[in-house]
Amino acid sequence: MTTILQMRYKTETDAKQSAERFQKCPKIHFWGNNGKAAFVVLKVPDDNRIWSDYIAGNPEKSFGGFEAELTYLDRVFTPGDIQVSYDKIKGDISPCGIKCKPCPSFGPCSGCPALIFDDTR
Repeated sequence: MTTILQMRYKTETDAKQSAERFQKCPKIHFWGNNGKAAFVVLKVPDDNRIWSDYIAGNPEKSFGGFEAELTYLDRVFTPGDIQVSYDKIKGDISPCGIKCKPCPSFGPCSGCPALIFDDTR
């Protein structure tokens, strides 16, 4: 499922730092800033909307903004299919520096698709 996230930041610097921090997030396909606003295209698996809903409801705890609006798109017209990256890395820290296991959404959310989790969730 493709989702559009609009997030507002307190400063342009905050928006830029967040874009740089999350540039390797496997669910982000495009991130563009305009001043204090970020416009992000996310590819979210249909069974994992809890992750994107959490971001919209908790912008300060997720992507560092103070206000977020999330739109799930019914249909996307693209030249090709956009897929979530499934490249895996060992460890418990995602490419953006977040630890998934302590997150209150971990469990219903499967965590970062870039991480290899053991069975001791």
